[in-house]
Amino acid sequence: MKKLLSLAFASMPFAVFAHGGHSHFDPNSVVHYLGTPEHALPAFAVAAIAGWLLFRRRRKVEA
Repeated sequence: MKKLLSLAFASMPFAVFAHGGHSHFDPNSVVHYLGTPEHALPAFAVAAIAGWLLFRRRRKVEA
C-alpha cells in the first residue's frame, strides 16, 4: 500500500500538462476529459486499478 501511495504522489505532476488549447473540445467540459486519449486513458486506468483493488479486498474478506 505504501508503494501505491508513493506512485500516486509521484504521478501527480503530470496533471500540470492538462491545459486548454490541445483539443477540439471545450477544455472545461466533461467531454474534453473523456473524449481525448491523453485524459481518458489515465482516468480509465485509475478506475480499473481501483476496481481491481476493491475486488481483491472483497475476495479476501469472503475467504
